[in-house]
Amino acid sequence: MKPALRNETSLAKRHPRPFPWRCSACGKVDVAPAVVRYTANVRHHGRTHKVRVADLCVLKCRACGALVFQNDSHQQIARALRRQLGLLQPEEIREGRRQANDITQEQLAQAIDAAVATVSRWETGAVIQSRRADKAMRRFFATQAEQPLSARVSQLVESLVSDVLSKSRSDTEKEALLKALCARKKELGDMLATAVRE
Repeated sequence: MKPALRNETSLAKRHPRPFPWRCSACGKVDVAPAVVRYTANVRHHGRTHKVRVADLCVLKCRACGALVFQNDSHQQIARALRRQLGLLQPEEIREGRRQANDITQEQLAQAIDAAVATVSRWETGAVIQSRRADKAMRRFFATQAEQPLSARVSQLVESLVSDVLSKSRSDTEKEALLKALCARKKELGDMLATAVRE
């Protein structure tokens, strides 16, 4: 089966209503899944980019040629734009976090000075990151990969300490938690270093 035909078939399977559908442009009942070559003008951070997608999955009226774009179509265009601009794809951001010692979205957001909700939108593909944010993430992921494990443990403990301090707790409770964390920091680092050597 050709890739284009496979895309059309999978698109048709996801729709609860059988095809063909009525076209809103010409009124004929002739709208069905199709794979087309498409060029889109996409605005991204103040600039317009011409994005070409060789195999865009859309719904197309066979009578008048009108195209109906769905979420999948928009996601394909966004992926093509990221590829064209050399930006990380959503799954690459998630993988980068995983390889950076499974850091949370909050920790990544703090490291690159972004909002947690924004990092979440980058990872779901709802928003395309700027080049500056992309470079910041790449730098962060690279430094995490180069950083020794003990340094990553220290960074994690420091992040936990800041979380403890930011939550509304009594002073005595904060002090007790901080002492416990500091006491465990060296022990945890030693245990991890030993595990890595073995």
